[in-house]
Amino acid sequence: LAAQVPETSRQYEIGAKFAAAGGLSGSIATYRLDRRNVVVSAGDPGNPFLQSQSGEQRAQGVDVDVVFEPTPAWSALLAYAYTDTEVTRDEDARRGDAFSRVPKHSARLAVRYRVVDGPLAGLGFGLGSRTTSPRELTLPNLDRVPGATVFDAQVSYTWGNADIALALVNLTDKLYFEPYQYLAQSVVIPGDSRSAYLNLAYRF
Repeated sequence: LAAQVPETSRQYEIGAKFAAAGGLSGSIATYRLDRRNVVVSAGDPGNPFLQSQSGEQRAQGVDVDVVFEPTPAWSALLAYAYTDTEVTRDEDARRGDAFSRVPKHSARLAVRYRVVDGPLAGLGFGLGSRTTSPRELTLPNLDRVPGATVFDAQVSYTWGNADIALALVNLTDKLYFEPYQYLAQSVVIPGDSRSAYLNLAYRF
């Protein structure tokens, strides 16, 4: 076996934040990350614990976050990430492949309303969605898990130092799957089914 050497990386990033009139604010950033000598599975079905060092890997993309608060009662959030990944130097079976478990596109949208005065002050309602594009399961790329969009909701109430929040996950009870890292094999697990979570908090 070849002697192992330290992994090295180099990253470039540039970004900006903004705040405009009317309650609009956010940030945008673009980046590139190059890694060398990355430890990955050797891809030997007879020895799933065997690992090797990849030649070079590159990840580059754009992250965007936008918040819109036109009034104290309303707010909206949009977050989007574009991530382009590639094995740029390696064995032929992996060269040119994308990273496992990393979506090329992911986005989150959330809208929230808060009652700011009157007898119901402190009551809040939220609705949001989470979206991911298809993801590779292994390196080299052999199988992928489909993309999915899931909707969530929340109801909360704050009085004094106490908070109570009810989170409703996967409102439509969509059947979707998440990549699961198990000895570099093509394994998935079901995403959360329709669920409810109650959270109580008190600040001293």
